[in-house]
Amino acid sequence: MPSEPIAPAASQPAPVPAPVTSPTPVRGPDDDTMRLSDLGTEERQQLPTLKLSMHMWNDTPAQRFVILDGQRLGEGDRIGDAVVEQITRDGAILGWNGRRLRVSMR
Repeated sequence: MPSEPIAPAASQPAPVPAPVTSPTPVRGPDDDTMRLSDLGTEERQQLPTLKLSMHMWNDTPAQRFVILDGQRLGEGDRIGDAVVEQITRDGAILGWNGRRLRVSMR
């Protein structure tokens, strides 16, 4: 019996995973928050370093905290002249000199 040539198995292309992106906070017309990078050099130097090394968000505000410059802070706590106004899902909002500053995990 003559053997018939065996066709290679049809290979399907491997699925390509979607690119991983960080959610960008949407700023609406009522959102008056600024990023630290929006501040001028002189203003930025008036603030502590504000390195966000840990962020814990919870549905219950009393259980939220961040670690900024090695200090564990909750909503209402102070770091230098800034006050932690709100801990959000992606970082914290600080009140400083009449401005609202957004500090996010990077």
